[in-house]
Amino acid sequence: MGYSVVQFSVYGYSTEYLTWYFSSKTDAKNELEKEQISDKVDVRSGVISFASGAIAGICGTLVTYPCDLCRTIFAARGLFPIAASNVTWSHHTTHLVSKSQED
Repeated sequence: MGYSVVQFSVYGYSTEYLTWYFSSKTDAKNELEKEQISDKVDVRSGVISFASGAIAGICGTLVTYPCDLCRTIFAARGLFPIAASNVTWSHHTTHLVSKSQED
């Protein structure tokens, strides 16, 4: 599943939910309050857009990062490494890979 699929799906759902949530909180009783609320709606739409984007970015990263990490590791050392010395990241990583091959 791609990052964009997750991000745009979550962005759409979170925008709808936040818009519904904040619109249900505003019950104007007279015209003066409606004018004050219309000024707040412009600011609120920016806040909703920002919050939805942040939520979507976090969800997209959480869903796709593990797969991207595995893909990077396989590209760096191969799916079936011959020896731990093929891993050229660092001594610590080489040590961890050699330990996992012993198990």
